[in-house]
Amino acid sequence: MLLDLIAEVENEIKFDRTLPDSHPIKIKFNDMFSWLEQGGAEFHKMKIRYYTEDFRGVCARQNIKNGDTLLFVPDQKLMLKSMINGSKYGKQI
Repeated sequence: MLLDLIAEVENEIKFDRTLPDSHPIKIKFNDMFSWLEQGGAEFHKMKIRYYTEDFRGVCARQNIKNGDTLLFVPDQKLMLKSMINGSKYGKQI
């Protein structure tokens, strides 16, 4: 049982380190998360996991209880479709 748990933890660590901290994709996501946090967003119970360079996902950082807030984004940090469509970046997409 303990060996299974150790193997699972080692596997989790391996998945979380697929991309080095210096990878451009990881830097962009870290910059975005910093921007969100500085603006009052809260997502302490979640983390992004980099499975490969092109495949990432969100998973729990800790146990989540019924009623817990997983994500809070203040209005001024929301990116609405109407805002994106009107931006120079939205037009490029």
